[in-house]
Amino acid sequence: MARTSTTLHESDVVRLRYVTCRTSDLGLSPIEEPERDHIVMPVRGAFRRHYSRSHDVLADANRALFFAAGRPQRISHPAGGCDDCLVIEVADDVLEPLREAATHALLPMSAIASRALLLRRLHDAFEVEERALEILAALLVVVGRATGPPSGRRPGGRPTDRVEAVQLAFLQHPERKWTLKSAASRVCLSPYHLARLFRAETGLSMHAYLTRARVLRAMDLLLDTKADVTTIAYELAFSSHSHFTNVFRTLTGATPSELRRSASVASRTNLTASLS
Repeated sequence: MARTSTTLHESDVVRLRYVTCRTSDLGLSPIEEPERDHIVMPVRGAFRRHYSRSHDVLADANRALFFAAGRPQRISHPAGGCDDCLVIEVADDVLEPLREAATHALLPMSAIASRALLLRRLHDAFEVEERALEILAALLVVVGRATGPPSGRRPGGRPTDRVEAVQLAFLQHPERKWTLKSAASRVCLSPYHLARLFRAETGLSMHAYLTRARVLRAMDLLLDTKADVTTIAYELAFSSHSHFTNVFRTLTGATPSELRRSASVASRTNLTASLS
């Protein structure tokens, strides 16, 4: 496994790292025990985090994961090893509520939008620190809503590989005009069975998850290309410019144009170039 870690920002307030992982090994990694508490947020790709033989979770760009110091875990890559993650480290007392409360949580799309802007405005230390703390605050708000064991394999339960296969398909191809039938056929389940299983394991309907995947891709296109909003809308299977704008604003709290203006061309940082 090839894993690289690049420090994006470091101060007395917060440390940000960008971690990339590339591997062709689909098996379990050796046992890892983090040296300090930190938050991991996948930005691209996905991996599976194993807490025990019976509990694991698919970590994708919708989730934030809490890695507790000294707590053993293993990692695997169900669809090949290619993922990029933003890692946030702050004072231990800030993350203390997470040690017993949760291991992962679904991030609100407003926090994901803030994460996208943070990665493209690294030149402004004040803004970087403020946005990082805003993301942590949003995480602390939602973490109390997570109940039950981690999603994935559960004691006495069946593997959820087919739910994960649909999640990965949506993330990799959000532009496709998916239907419930086409998604179910992909994993050899009935639409009814898949719909119930998907919501039980992810906490979201398939339509809601696919919409989030499309908005995630839209953020990259808005911030990293000059494609106009209407083109992006149609490329990602939205029915119209207004439909895309309404969905985007509902999920993130800003319109596509407002998000793009927040990261002006003059101040945008090319993260890909800085990590190559």
